[in-house]
Amino acid sequence: MISIIMPTYNSAPWLEASIKSVIAQTMTDWELIAIDDGSTDNSASIISLFAATDSRIRLVRTHHQGVANVRNLGISEARGELAAFLDSDDIWPAWNLEHLLKLIDETGADMACGGFIMFPDGKEDKAIDNCNRKKSHSKKSVRISNGIETVRESLYQKGVNSSLGGKLFRKELLSGLKMNPGEIYEDLDMFYRIALRAKKVAISSLPAYLYRQRAGSILHTFGPERLLVLDVTERMCLLLSEKYPSLAEAALDRRFSANYNMLQLLAIHDKWKRGNDINKSFFGKKKAEIRKFLSQYAFKELKNRNVRLKNRLGALLFIITPPYLLDCILSLKKS
Repeated sequence: MISIIMPTYNSAPWLEASIKSVIAQTMTDWELIAIDDGSTDNSASIISLFAATDSRIRLVRTHHQGVANVRNLGISEARGELAAFLDSDDIWPAWNLEHLLKLIDETGADMACGGFIMFPDGKEDKAIDNCNRKKSHSKKSVRISNGIETVRESLYQKGVNSSLGGKLFRKELLSGLKMNPGEIYEDLDMFYRIALRAKKVAISSLPAYLYRQRAGSILHTFGPERLLVLDVTERMCLLLSEKYPSLAEAALDRRFSANYNMLQLLAIHDKWKRGNDINKSFFGKKKAEIRKFLSQYAFKELKNRNVRLKNRLGALLFIITPPYLLDCILSLKKS
């Protein structure tokens, strides 16, 4: 059985579509653990209605703890031999679980990874059609890797992404692992720790997860919490450098990418410069720390041939461009 862990907080407008995409799965031996994290809308009622007619759906209620804590609760509640994660505003194609389970069964892998498609809010039908079309026209493309190489790919942001969505895990990979309370980059913080436990990983190029882009989500807005990615990637670098030295350069690249992205967001959302003294002090300090880090590692980033071209160009731009001019250039890009 597959345990599907779905954290929910004020997701009423999208929740029905998400649950229906689970019910529509061609693989039917699953349980859906839908955890309402103290929603103030009717999310819990929507889940209850589905649970009343389908015994595979379970509503768990808790006070507002944040998605990392809720996912930890979901893992502890899981009864299946395998686990999958689905956010309550995203959806799956009907063949998602069957496809990922087949990869594990046929290869003996500890985890299976698929791709994902991003779609604008309100365009889910078009996204599903696109996903199904890719499946019908794609040649079977599956490769086998190990945990360390899978983590390396995710750090270099090539081939495998660090999202928990679009993946299927043997539950023992999750045993004893917890996401850090309050963390909003919980996927990035958790994925490499899970994958390093895997002896064999099956990777498919077929998209198996449909990610809804909506304006109000945390990762599509800007605030102090966005800068938490700097702590996550610093922690990742320290751990991997100590325990997995062969991944040190890849971890540094991921940290460089996070810092550069935050520098860009600070340039785009420059209202903090005209805000109150607390915000100006916080963001100003963070910007100085980011520039110091980028200055320290930009040449190393530029010389690493494993780094994707986008990051190497960013490092070059940082090296040759005066700070004020770089801010102007970065502010022209979309967040």
